[in-house]
Amino acid sequence: MGFSFFHVPQHRKFNYKPVYYDPVKEEFEERIKAAQERVEAERNKEYVPGSTIRGSFKKSRDVARSDVKYGKLLRFLSVLSLAIFIFGLMYIAQMFGLIL
Repeated sequence: MGFSFFHVPQHRKFNYKPVYYDPVKEEFEERIKAAQERVEAERNKEYVPGSTIRGSFKKSRDVARSDVKYGKLLRFLSVLSLAIFIFGLMYIAQMFGLIL
């Protein structure tokens, strides 16, 4: 036992755990939890034959039609270019005397 003129206190110990918040990780975990809940809900559903097919053709047709942009304009330009091509052929044929 050592002798000391001054009282030296013991070291204080704290139970400190640093907290780190990662919003990306939190969102990822929430999405995983939601997906697992959806899978569980699908498993608990009763199977109805044809339920996955019903309406799928109409949906795919609607999606295919909505993807076409400038449909009327494209049709008009193609008809116009075809008409110009035909008139051009007729003009060239008339120049060479093939058409009266």
